[in-house]
Amino acid sequence: MDNKTLLAELESLVPKSSFESQSAVIEWTSKVSALLNKLPNKDYYEVFRANIHYLCLPLSANLQNSAYNIMKSQLDSAIEELKIKTREEQEIQGKHFQANSYLDIQKYVSKIISRANNMLWICDPYLDQLIIEDITLVGANKIKILTNNPPEIFKKRLAAAKKQFQEKTIEVRLNNNIHDRYFILDKSEIWSIGTSYNEKAGKKPTTIQQVKDDAEKIIADYETIWSKSEILK
Repeated sequence: MDNKTLLAELESLVPKSSFESQSAVIEWTSKVSALLNKLPNKDYYEVFRANIHYLCLPLSANLQNSAYNIMKSQLDSAIEELKIKTREEQEIQGKHFQANSYLDIQKYVSKIISRANNMLWICDPYLDQLIIEDITLVGANKIKILTNNPPEIFKKRLAAAKKQFQEKTIEVRLNNNIHDRYFILDKSEIWSIGTSYNEKAGKKPTTIQQVKDDAEKIIADYETIWSKSEILK
């Protein structure tokens, strides 16, 4: 589910009046918690879930109202965060970078890959440690990287990232026949970058653009290459 759809569904669940029955309360909490669990930021979901049982127990009205207000605040905060993300998504339409745009490219790529909610696949023959630093900040927990002959610092940062972010599955495979550079987000959105994404990115002019056509073919090619590539040890 993309952020725009998720936002619309959460907004539809904002209570407009008091609940008519206990069963209506239970139905509301079930629907909201299921949607909050889809967000990369699990704090909203955890706090919301922690207060559900207070609404379902014969407690004082004050305790129930307090629990409801906390849950409602988590829903409202999640909606505001999604509004910001959807605005950012609308702003990202592809961009050309002139020479010496080192930081601008890094910031732009970070924005793009942060849109991956569950799965992020990367293909780039000349990656370095920069990509490891970036992927630890994204919400996606299933990450695959196709590259070739990465430097030792890449391997050290990868090992450190796997130890610190054990909730993420980060796999790297090597293949000396890859050429194109692209990012696949949740197997539904593909971005191409004209230069390799590493600390040298930005030295020369380059363009980052979304691939609108042949997404299925690109994903199929990635899976084929991945299956034939060497596992980085």
